[in-house]
Amino acid sequence: MKTTVNGISKEFNAITVDGIVDSLKGPEFKQAQIRQVITTTYPGKKVENSMSDSLFDVEAFNIEGTEYKSTRMAWVLVPSNVTKEQVEAMLATKPNARICKKYSNKLVDVLTDEQKYALSAGIVTKEQLQEKHVIKDSKGNVVQPIQYSTGFFVNDYTNHKESANANAFGDVDMRVETKVATPTAVATANAVLQSLM
Repeated sequence: MKTTVNGISKEFNAITVDGIVDSLKGPEFKQAQIRQVITTTYPGKKVENSMSDSLFDVEAFNIEGTEYKSTRMAWVLVPSNVTKEQVEAMLATKPNARICKKYSNKLVDVLTDEQKYALSAGIVTKEQLQEKHVIKDSKGNVVQPIQYSTGFFVNDYTNHKESANANAFGDVDMRVETKVATPTAVATANAVLQSLM
């Protein structure tokens, strides 16, 4: 499924199942590790400006864009007696299923209620949760200012618990600090500024 907003398009490929493992929740449960590849395309040129809309969609101009692929992963509970093939078949019946992302400068914002309980009960440490959720660059360095994220599965990204806070792609961004700019956006902004000088 492909979604385009402000010239930026994201194509959400079908969710795949990596495998099924035991769950700490009890013998009735297992956990399936699921994965989704997202292809994000940033336009090479804008077809609108800050005041005027474009009459045509950006695709009509046949402009080459810059494409990035990312992979999202999440764990979902499944009955203990299901197979990988049954989980895949169930996913196939949910065309609006997505692995969405939630971002924040605060660790607490990306934790589930269950993780918060585990923290308060001493089952996990704050440091363990920070390491699991902190955003790192491609070299493994923590992105500054510190930001956290989590992936979560939704049956229908257009209508889920977080949808009131979600963007058009189904993601929730609660970061208040400056967001990391894409290389294309930075290069375009620098070129425009240079041409005005």
